[in-house]
Amino acid sequence: MTAKTTCSSGNLNKKQHVKIRKLLRSQDPDNGAMALSLLDVIANQYDYRETFSLTVVKKLINAGMLNLMAVGVVRAADKELFADAVAYLRGKLDSLEIQDRTIKVELIRMLRGSLDWLDLSNLTELDEAQARELAKHEGSVLDLSGLTELSSDVAAALSQYRGSSLQLNGITQISVDVAEQLAAYAGAILSLSSIKTLPDNIAHVFARSNVLYLDLREVGQLSSEAMDAFQKHNRLANLTGIKQTNKKEEAFDLWMRQRSMVVWLKLCDGYVNPEQFACKRGWGCRMSDLPDAASRVAVQLRKPGEQNRYIWY
Repeated sequence: MTAKTTCSSGNLNKKQHVKIRKLLRSQDPDNGAMALSLLDVIANQYDYRETFSLTVVKKLINAGMLNLMAVGVVRAADKELFADAVAYLRGKLDSLEIQDRTIKVELIRMLRGSLDWLDLSNLTELDEAQARELAKHEGSVLDLSGLTELSSDVAAALSQYRGSSLQLNGITQISVDVAEQLAAYAGAILSLSSIKTLPDNIAHVFARSNVLYLDLREVGQLSSEAMDAFQKHNRLANLTGIKQTNKKEEAFDLWMRQRSMVVWLKLCDGYVNPEQFACKRGWGCRMSDLPDAASRVAVQLRKPGEQNRYIWY
């Protein structure tokens, strides 16, 4: 009778472990998916710990197989391995692109505290559970510009994000229900720069929103009623795409650009001098960091005779 050889207290025998590790170390996505399928069938926590050593984790990160790596690390439930994997991942993210068009919740848990600007603009699909995890991102920017549509549930989950900027620049049209959910976002900037039409009912929703700055730069027309709603609620939006046809639109555009400068300065806690846009925080803001709607006003402040003009907030 031959005894079964196991690693730690796992369910896999030595031969199975060797096979799975070989599949993972090949750094081939299909082989990785096969390895994960085999683990799903019979492996337990100890098997994941044996399989996903830090060496294997690093190979998977280097190969861009981040979803697979994250699933293995989280299921291993080893705090030291998790910390080491996050540290290595953080050091590599600048040179890696997250190629997957979908993202595992396990990977979100690893990424959300690793970067200030979490760029997931390659993602084309997002469900409610993933959105809830992304809303816990600890950085200031969450970029989901690869999404082309949002459900009301996903929008509601994302609205709980507490960072400064939520970027949804792939959305081209939006329903009232989704607009109402996004309007609850309490951050500084909500960017929807690909929306081309803004019906009155949705304009009214955004005019009453909690967001300080709405990027709606591709909206081509806005009714007088919608303009009045933005002015009534003192709401700031980048509406530089509006094709002006009358004096009311010209006046609205001027008012919006002036408001843009004031609010953007408040967001940055900064001031304008004749030479540059600078922040009191001291981390090197420049005029190029201003949104389009504000930059033109900034240039106007540099006209002759205004060289000593400073605006403080």
